[in-house]
Amino acid sequence: MRTRTKFALITVAAGVPAFLLTPILFPPNTNIAPPAAELIPSFIFLSAVESLFFGIGIAFLALGLPLMRRVARISGVSPWPPFLAIGYLTASWWPHLGMYAVAGMDFDKLILVDLGFHLTYILAAGAVAHFYFRTLQTAVREGRTEVARRAAPLQTVPGQMAAAA
Repeated sequence: MRTRTKFALITVAAGVPAFLLTPILFPPNTNIAPPAAELIPSFIFLSAVESLFFGIGIAFLALGLPLMRRVARISGVSPWPPFLAIGYLTASWWPHLGMYAVAGMDFDKLILVDLGFHLTYILAAGAVAHFYFRTLQTAVREGRTEVARRAAPLQTVPGQMAAAA
């Protein structure tokens, strides 16, 4: 079975149950009024997107490490921080926003949700940015990828215009 097919199947296998279990695992706070009826389709759509992204994160965690290891060999950077960070950045939206629904307007709970998720998002984004920067830096320096060839100055034949990239 192709990796794309596996990825899609895992995404659906994790995302659909997440969507269906959202109201059970993250019941809305009863201390706040429910949304207006015309807003409910928007909240359902947002929940579906969050759940699908959760499934994408699970699929990435299940299948992405071999590719991350191959890319990490180029730069000599450990694949684990960016691998886990990408998995976290994709899979954590579902519980993050679910916990907002549970917290409602209880600021003692909201600050815990924000501290627990937002600070870790910052750290995860830093891990991904570091990996990306080091990989590109090495690729350009050593000329191992198409990125390096595209970054090189255009070569022109005397008497001809340089081709636009």
